[in-house]
Amino acid sequence: LLIVFVSYRKRSEHKKRIQTHKFMTVTADDVKELQELRSGKWNRFQPVNLVPHTIQGKEHQLRAGLTFTPYADSSPCTAHCHFCSETLERTSLPNEPTPYDLPKIRAPLSHKNYFEAFQNLLEEFRSIPFTLGLSISGLEATADAAWIISLCDMLSHPRYQPIFGEKVLYTNGSGLVNDDIVAALRRAGVGRIELSRQHNNEAVNQKIMRFGNKVDIRKNSVYEQVVRDLTASTDFPCQIKNSCILTKAGISSIEDIEEYARWASTLGVGLIVFRELCQLSTGENGFVQNRTKTWIDENRVAMEDLAAQLVFPDPETGIWRSKDGWQYLQSTVGYYYYNEHYEFSGVEIILEVSSYNALQDALDERDTVDKMVFHSSGTLTSGWDPKKNILAQFSISQSCSSVDW
Repeated sequence: LLIVFVSYRKRSEHKKRIQTHKFMTVTADDVKELQELRSGKWNRFQPVNLVPHTIQGKEHQLRAGLTFTPYADSSPCTAHCHFCSETLERTSLPNEPTPYDLPKIRAPLSHKNYFEAFQNLLEEFRSIPFTLGLSISGLEATADAAWIISLCDMLSHPRYQPIFGEKVLYTNGSGLVNDDIVAALRRAGVGRIELSRQHNNEAVNQKIMRFGNKVDIRKNSVYEQVVRDLTASTDFPCQIKNSCILTKAGISSIEDIEEYARWASTLGVGLIVFRELCQLSTGENGFVQNRTKTWIDENRVAMEDLAAQLVFPDPETGIWRSKDGWQYLQSTVGYYYYNEHYEFSGVEIILEVSSYNALQDALDERDTVDKMVFHSSGTLTSGWDPKKNILAQFSISQSCSSVDW
């Protein structure tokens, strides 16, 4: 979920054109934009503003504004989503434990050693001549309260605050019932929480996300109160963005999306992304046909099929128009994802698709760094695999720098 995109229209231009009546024709510019992007989305991204920078003595070409992720896996996830990418098995690593299983079988992570290494990493980052985006994700970042609070405390230190611009937490919400975690996120300046919820119906959502029985956020009553508290908070001005995967088992139609959006809006949510299940690589860089891969194959709902129902040529006049109640806003395209933005009932709706093939091609073909990930092993990489595309290695047992944070 990397923030690497070319926007094909200024947001302000689109906001001016949002109207409340149902029928809306689509401009010629919109039609041209959509036809071009829908037909060649993975070939439209053009990397810009590369900045040479040295990390541990080696120079890399960094994309200005790239995002950095401290990968959260100090504790097992609080859910077991059917589609979880961290339970996929790579063909090239048949005997390796999946990232989802790793916290269950390795020795417990030493927070002290981890954060010593993490602080040394931040010292390296202080000399980067642009601000990074911060994307806190992994398994479930809020599953280990001590880890997320320590991370936030370090990020909130004045010495390290200038490193990052936008700070985003990706979460299933399970730790947001903990007031100490919410307070830590506020201190760290987290500006957006992308909250995963796979259906507005509690039972359907649970069948897909499979929270543990003791995880309170599985209940709609708890989830709805958490979201209302966050969206109504005056001392924590954080945007809440819902994230929902399109699946045959859950949200699979425009009507489903509309019902979900109406429900979310009653909780104060004004931004929702509906993502197609990721298009997975094949061949030697592909994935084993395990239970997760099979579930993904059987439950895929194509984003483009839904998008074609929102903006289309009228069958009688041939004039392009949007579906009643919907307005096209803009499209964005990155090196491995493409999305379309719409407005429905006062809520901004994003339809998105991503491709592991495009992501792997970007890593293999371009000698640029579009993303940085710090793993609990102390490895800094330009991708999600801790053993590939390695940029630097920080010793987890290494002594901390002299800075007292």
